Amino acid sequence: MLDLLIMFCACAGLILLGWLLLGLFMRPVFEEGTVTALPVSGDAEKLEQQVRSFAWYRGGRNTGGSLVIVDCGLSPKGRNAVSLLRKQYPWLQVCMKEEIRTGS
Repeated sequence: MLDLLIMFCACAGLILLGWLLLGLFMRPVFEEGTVTALPVSGDAEKLEQQVRSFAWYRGGRNTGGSLVIVDCGLSPKGRNAVSLLRKQYPWLQVCMKEEIRTGS
């Protein structure tokens, strides 16, 4: 019975180690000059969560550069949310959809 328990713990440990290594290799790594664009519209319900996720990655030194919120028709409530987030995160930038240049 003890052998089964040891085998189970060893297998669980190997699976956990594999999961952690896979997670390490799947994280994005951006250089300091990288600009990430995030289009938002309406009330921007998920914006705070998305910005906090970017901040988490940035804090782990996996990303650098800045996050640009692209205003694709924000409501006054959405603009207020963006304003509050800009005060909290100095690397956060905002631009209008018309300001984006395409490569074509």
